[in-house]
Amino acid sequence: MTNDHHKMTRFAQSGNAEGFAAFVQNNIESNDCLRHRLIQYDCFEFVGEWIKKSTIKFKPEELFSCLKIWSEAQYLGLCGLYHFYRHQKTKAQDFFKKSIQKHNTYQPSHYYLKLIEVNQEKLSLQWQCPKPYQTLDIQQKSAGVCCTSWVPYSVGDPSQENGEELWQGNKIKKIRDSIKHGNYHYCNPSYCPHLKNAIKKETEQRPITRTHYKVTQSPAYLQLSYDRSCNLKCPSCRKNIIQASHDEKKLFKTIQSNCIEPLLKDSNTLVSITYSGDPFASSHYRKLLHRLKSIEYQNIGIAIATNGINLTPEVWQTYSELWRKVKLITISVDAATKKTYQKMRPPGDWDLLIKNLRYLAKWKDTEKLGTKLILNFCVQSDNLSEMIAFYDLAEQLCFDQVYYQRLLNWGMYTTEEYNRLDVAQASNIRHKDLINHLNEIQDRALKSPQLSVRFGAF
Repeated sequence: MTNDHHKMTRFAQSGNAEGFAAFVQNNIESNDCLRHRLIQYDCFEFVGEWIKKSTIKFKPEELFSCLKIWSEAQYLGLCGLYHFYRHQKTKAQDFFKKSIQKHNTYQPSHYYLKLIEVNQEKLSLQWQCPKPYQTLDIQQKSAGVCCTSWVPYSVGDPSQENGEELWQGNKIKKIRDSIKHGNYHYCNPSYCPHLKNAIKKETEQRPITRTHYKVTQSPAYLQLSYDRSCNLKCPSCRKNIIQASHDEKKLFKTIQSNCIEPLLKDSNTLVSITYSGDPFASSHYRKLLHRLKSIEYQNIGIAIATNGINLTPEVWQTYSELWRKVKLITISVDAATKKTYQKMRPPGDWDLLIKNLRYLAKWKDTEKLGTKLILNFCVQSDNLSEMIAFYDLAEQLCFDQVYYQRLLNWGMYTTEEYNRLDVAQASNIRHKDLINHLNEIQDRALKSPQLSVRFGAF
């Protein structure tokens, strides 16, 4: 990104708003990862840096209307950002609120609105979230302490900084301080299920024991999501099948040697791979898994998030020495029938998936291992009717848990499309059906203690 910043500075000095808009547009269109990740937050910040460097006066609409790929919510958010950096807080506040009205999950607008409103006085909790003291999420150009939908704030760049700098740096300290003081300034209380639950409990005056966490030498939980390589093209995530380029693979090696291996050496860290691609569709992650068999990492645990298609019996045999370290396997399915699965997760093979899942459950039972098996279901209008059948499927397969999560917009949907699909919105025509399904599933779970249920951000 160094060359990009040089170009950005040049545009700022020249006052060429249209040229800058074209430059940003070209970067987004030519880079799928940029489109997926940076458009949510980092690219927003990138534009903000240009605004801060620019000494000329211009109407933000003249610049941001050129960014055709951005939604109306993003456009309004950028207009707010312009006024924010020009210290016009009232105008900025108005634009951010309009942005959220158009797209309620658009995180940058939430983040900057809280900076203006100073939520320290409005949100003061006794509960203390452990995430910034325990978790580090490594992405390609940024690192976080939580899901980017819940904490859209980067603590550093793993391609430029080592693991210690990310884990002990000033940016992550700011997040920890905000949580220590109970104001959760960097968090999104609307979408974090843990924060929503804490607010509810304290509102109801239910007692909460405040726990004080300390920063350990290595994170207890290390999330690796920097390689988005995957054998599927799920509509909620991407438009095409993604495989890492040659340059990206070189970057991954740097991240592994500078950040990951030093943090994991002689640690008790639980390593999670991945929630942004598939570990067995990535040549880098497959090599990393073999590397983690080393005695240097004998105390680590491994959590795997996968679509399950490549988890064939043959693959299991390849990694047989590693499986005793595997504590958790999450498989995203999003359907209970072949027809719906083909729509949710193309070009996945339903029959092969079910075969692999049965083998996995049998393997766990035969080996007498404590590995927890989870089936994941991202709820939306197109699969809503299969929520209960999905619970039955998990029970038949002898899995340990079902996780129902809310659909989020990662830049794949227009506002209208997302509003139709997101049944968690009270305004959605099928929201009542969702509530009924959730209640029935909870009732079933109470009667079936061997299969637990979790719900995310409903």
